[in-house]
Amino acid sequence: MIDKARTNTQLDRVTDKGSAFSDKNISWFASRDSPKRLVFILIAGIFLSEVFAMVVLTWLPEMPYALVTLTDALIMAGLIYPLLYYLVFRPLLEHIAERKRSEQALIQTNELLERYFSSIDTLIAYMDREFNFIRVNDTYARSGGHSAEYFSGRNHFALYPHEENQAIFQRVVDTGEPFSVLEKPFEYPEYPERGVTYWDWSLQPVKGIDGAIEGVVLSLVDVTERKRAELQLERQNQELRTLSEAEHRQRELAEGLVQAVITLTSSLQLEDVLNSVLDQIRRAIPFRGADIILIEGKTFRVAGFCGFEDLPGGVAAMQRNYTLDDFPLFQQICATLQPVLVPDTREQADWRFVPGMEWVRSYMAAPLISNGQVSGVINLTSDQPGFFNPETVQRLMAFAAPASLALNNAQLYKAELTARQAAETLSAAARALTQTLDLDQVIGTLLEHIEVIIHPDTTGVALLEDETRLATRAARGYERLSDPDQILSLVVDINSSPFLQRLVSERKSLLVPEIAASLDWRVFPRLEPIRSWLVVPLIASDKVIGVVGLGKTETGYFTPEHVRWAEALVGQAAMAIQNAWLFEQVRASSERLQGLSHRLVEVQENERRYIARELHDEAGQALTTLMVGLQLIEKKAEQPVDVRAEVVEMGHVLETVIENLHRLAMDLRPVSLDYLGLEAALRQHVETMSEKLGLEIQFAMTEISGRLPPNIEIAFYRIAQEALNNVARHASATRVDVLITRRADCLVLIIEDDGVGFAPSEAAKGMRMGLNGMRERAEMLDGKLVVESIPGKGSTVLVEVPYGIPNTHR
Repeated sequence: MIDKARTNTQLDRVTDKGSAFSDKNISWFASRDSPKRLVFILIAGIFLSEVFAMVVLTWLPEMPYALVTLTDALIMAGLIYPLLYYLVFRPLLEHIAERKRSEQALIQTNELLERYFSSIDTLIAYMDREFNFIRVNDTYARSGGHSAEYFSGRNHFALYPHEENQAIFQRVVDTGEPFSVLEKPFEYPEYPERGVTYWDWSLQPVKGIDGAIEGVVLSLVDVTERKRAELQLERQNQELRTLSEAEHRQRELAEGLVQAVITLTSSLQLEDVLNSVLDQIRRAIPFRGADIILIEGKTFRVAGFCGFEDLPGGVAAMQRNYTLDDFPLFQQICATLQPVLVPDTREQADWRFVPGMEWVRSYMAAPLISNGQVSGVINLTSDQPGFFNPETVQRLMAFAAPASLALNNAQLYKAELTARQAAETLSAAARALTQTLDLDQVIGTLLEHIEVIIHPDTTGVALLEDETRLATRAARGYERLSDPDQILSLVVDINSSPFLQRLVSERKSLLVPEIAASLDWRVFPRLEPIRSWLVVPLIASDKVIGVVGLGKTETGYFTPEHVRWAEALVGQAAMAIQNAWLFEQVRASSERLQGLSHRLVEVQENERRYIARELHDEAGQALTTLMVGLQLIEKKAEQPVDVRAEVVEMGHVLETVIENLHRLAMDLRPVSLDYLGLEAALRQHVETMSEKLGLEIQFAMTEISGRLPPNIEIAFYRIAQEALNNVARHASATRVDVLITRRADCLVLIIEDDGVGFAPSEAAKGMRMGLNGMRERAEMLDGKLVVESIPGKGSTVLVEVPYGIPNTHR
């Protein structure tokens, strides 16, 4: 809409310029500068100049006639030229400049009128001195129900007779003074449904070049909606003024409310709005402490407070999270949408004392209502009984209305910003998570985006190594609280934590607002500073593969909104983590397979070398001895006694060869394993090792009847064989126990010694092929191998493989 005040000012300036120009020229040329007067002044000027020149020449020394004539001419020119300039040339130049300015002003006026007439929201009509329409804009024509051409040439008051308005129009034409009136009410009897409408309207005189009034411009702006809003606001203010008529403090309250509305609407930051609410209330209502709670489902939290800073336990009480079920008064406010007044808390049956707030004696609260529901409560407290009364409750309610609107706007603004930031974070996370298969990088990306949107103090990811063991894979933010290396080495047994058992079974996020109040939460070592937790399961392929834990050193920090955003981020990352984890396992398996392939070749070569050495060193030498003996027998064929002795000696050599070949065959594949089973074969091997090494080796096989499947028998035999060989080579042990038993649906093999022990992590780094071979044999049976050892305290090898129905194979 065109600014009416600015338009009126410009029209006045243009018309005033035209009037000034006309008056100035008429007065100059018609009165002072008529031709006769100019001639008279010019003759008088020449005469006086000549007189002045003659006087000057009389004072000068005598000069030649030519010089005297030249001097006389110069003096007269010096005096007459300025006179001609000021009397003739200067007015003419001013007249020309003024005319140009007037022409430019008229052009600007025409442009302004064109823009003015094109206004959509303003009704504009241009009329002559007799108030006949010259031109109207489309808005004016539509308001009258006709086309713009319809009004051309018609008289305004013939169409709209109104004596008072006609008198105003005539006064503007007669005086040349503009007229305007704001919010003038009009009634339309022919349109009763319109009711009273309000218009801002003005009349501007249009002056010609000569300053005469040529017509008027009428502009009208419909301000009915604004006026009605102002009237509604005025009615509200009147209600406030009615409340303040009793005393001067009530009038100050009304002013404070106006200032509060201005202040509260000046910011959309939730923290600023909360502080402004408390500050405005403090100026109008005395209290000892004040706080604003925000209700979120069945819980609420203190979002802002003042006055508790110097009270023992006050700040701590404000920082806790609470449930509505513990506070009947809050339940009453939510149900009735009405304020609550407690003159004396010790006489109120429904009052609940909060630790640190035992000093409260008087209390009142006003609901913050949004969309017909209580979204928060303003609480005022005092240490004096009877400090608040119904009048102060009404004052607080007056502040609650604008505070509700401001808080609602601030919450919507914050929610919009958070949603926008979360959406951008989710989009960025989705892109980043799909760009790599490196597990550590995927987990790091997830934690970085969680920190951006939720701002926890600590974050961590733990992955399931098996069905019951959670191993920490990444941890951030623990530098200020504990040793990060100790956190990364933390392994948790799910069966030891009901909290984690529930999380894995229900596959839902778990929120612990306050650890001290949670009965089933286990405080893990080195995590004691964390006071609230949010744990989100990593679910991929409908299975929990790990958890993401977010910690905060303050209680009640995490909200349901935090849970939603964390679940969205973790949900996006779960599949990427599983893919990266599988890729890592595949890569590790490939590396292990390559190592096993090299080891297999190495073992084959070693076995071939061993067999070749055995055959060469023992069987080969024995056969050579037999060949030599046969040659000697051939030479001593005629000496029976010597031949008999040689044959006996050759028989002993042949027995030795046969025994060594049998031993070699038993090492390669014990025949007793095929015919007698695992127990007999392993017992025979244990006895042989015990006799050979001088070790005390105890073997037992319990809870198993009948033969085991061949693949399990050979795997258990080889694992036990390799473990005993390791004990013989490295352990320096004096006793070894070997046990095979059954537990539930598993077969268990245990080899335990009292030797020097070793560090399993160092053994893994050193790529001990014996341990890897045993682990591979266990994994081929879908089992697992666990090595437990402490340097100086012996070692234990535990093998556990699944086993269902007993095998009755003989």
